[in-house]
Amino acid sequence: MTTVSRFGALRARLRSPIEPAFLVRRSLGAVVALWGAVTIVFLMLYATGNPAEVLAPETATAEQVAELARQYGFDQPLHKQYLDFLLNVTQGIFPNSLYTARPAFQEVLMRVPNTLLLGFTAVVLGSALGLLIGYLSSSSQNALMRTIPIRVLMFVQSVPNFFMGLLLIYLFSLTLRWLPTSGFSSWRNLILPIVTLACYVAPNVARLFRSTMNETRFDEHILTARAKGISERAVRIRHNAINALAPVTTLIGLQLGGVLAGAVVVETLFAYPGVGQLLVQSVVSRDYPVALAAVILICLGYNLASLLVDILVVIIDPRAQNR
Repeated sequence: MTTVSRFGALRARLRSPIEPAFLVRRSLGAVVALWGAVTIVFLMLYATGNPAEVLAPETATAEQVAELARQYGFDQPLHKQYLDFLLNVTQGIFPNSLYTARPAFQEVLMRVPNTLLLGFTAVVLGSALGLLIGYLSSSSQNALMRTIPIRVLMFVQSVPNFFMGLLLIYLFSLTLRWLPTSGFSSWRNLILPIVTLACYVAPNVARLFRSTMNETRFDEHILTARAKGISERAVRIRHNAINALAPVTTLIGLQLGGVLAGAVVVETLFAYPGVGQLLVQSVVSRDYPVALAAVILICLGYNLASLLVDILVVIIDPRAQNR
């Protein structure tokens, strides 16, 4: 091999499969989506009238409401308030909590590690279960293994999250008394909410993985691998399953964003101290700055998860960035 060919081979190995134009497009898309979410939140803030009336206690007088509006700048022209709002959001600046007097964004950030622990663990568990069942339902030689697990997941998918959580509490906490019903005092408190969220992730992953494997099993590269005498198990795993992972990876990323948003119900049900429970508590207690910060942070997490998954899909299948 000549020096030039060696240099070319080295460049090919070191060159990233991700094109800069793809990163720019996806990054701009994430920024636009986040801007849209922030704008919707701002419009909702004004949908019911003067935001100061929402922030003020129910017993506040008209003078107190007017003073509160002046303090937060709600008496300024709408376009100026919107520009100030965008500027503050980009800097993470929100009004202080009406109850703790601490910055609202700080209140939310304190809960983020708990929500990430719950969400990531649920997505990993649900994805692993979905991939396993999807693989079995597509490739197993046993008819029962091809049908029963996937049908069980379809039944699980038809049960709402809050009802699934209630069933798990009744069975494992109230009846068997194996696990605590709520709180976050030990790792045992994580089991029920994680399983509840994993039941949301697994069915969709299993269905897509099964259908994608079924669609690609007769592709040319798979038929070529069989013609070369490669074992059927190696063909299914190394050629069929691996090539079916790209669309599933996209789905898993969307599921992660959905889990972070859906954790509102599960965290409230299990009294788990995450961002979702804080959002519900702040809405009930009319702590509007905290609710606003929580909604924006959830939108930001969803967009970041989508962007990272797009990048991971391109690493798995570089052809995806041209679609």
